[in-house]
Amino acid sequence: MEKMVGGKIPYSIGMKDDSPFVFAGLWEGWRNPDTEEWLRTCTIITGEPNELVAQIHTRMPVILPEEHREAWLRNQAGKEVLVPYPTLLKRCEPGRSVQA
Repeated sequence: MEKMVGGKIPYSIGMKDDSPFVFAGLWEGWRNPDTEEWLRTCTIITGEPNELVAQIHTRMPVILPEEHREAWLRNQAGKEVLVPYPTLLKRCEPGRSVQA
């Protein structure tokens, strides 16, 4: 990954046509046994990068193609959908840092 003075270079990664995309993720609710409070936690699933992202990082979020989204949400998709998103459909370019 390229570096700049004071840190890493941020990248803007998205679809070539700027359309939105969907990450594969998981969530779970659990009750804290000490407080009885319900907590919801979530995670974004990462995997092997495609050829484009591999130039800047060793992993990337799993992006679900439209044809797999409904099955994923219904818990009917298996790990066969957890593959790198095709390089031809994405863009990756140096961006600028976003200040919080």
